Amino acid sequence: MRLGLLPKPQRSASGYRRYPDDAVRRVRFIKRAQELGFTLTEVDTLLHLAGGGPDSCDQTRAMASGKITDLERRIADLQALHDGLTGLTTTCDRPHAERDCPILQRLDPGEVFDQREHLTWVLLPVAPSMGSTHPIEPGRSVRK
Repeated sequence: MRLGLLPKPQRSASGYRRYPDDAVRRVRFIKRAQELGFTLTEVDTLLHLAGGGPDSCDQTRAMASGKITDLERRIADLQALHDGLTGLTTTCDRPHAERDCPILQRLDPGEVFDQREHLTWVLLPVAPSMGSTHPIEPGRSVRK
């Protein structure tokens, strides 16, 4: 699906596309907005707001605030995943003969995991913002 973020270019006699001088500036705007986490649909809105005067600033700020909230949620999701994996790896410090790998146990959906062997347990949150599915079945937990 094309959003029309760039004006349709003219064609030269030999068939090459000829973009106006402002197209480079527009492409840079688009790429920078994407780097900040905006989708192409949001970039389209930002492009319309860019020429709209002082009221556009309020709308743009609201969009940016929404992105900040989304980023904070994604960071919290990643931190929870980090903490869960860190907790699992700390059990690797036990003597080799006295341990089963809890990481591999957690990755095996058929494996029954004995929670009594571990002290602190939390459910890892599902991280839909990262577009991934959660490797742990509902109701199962991992050591934090």
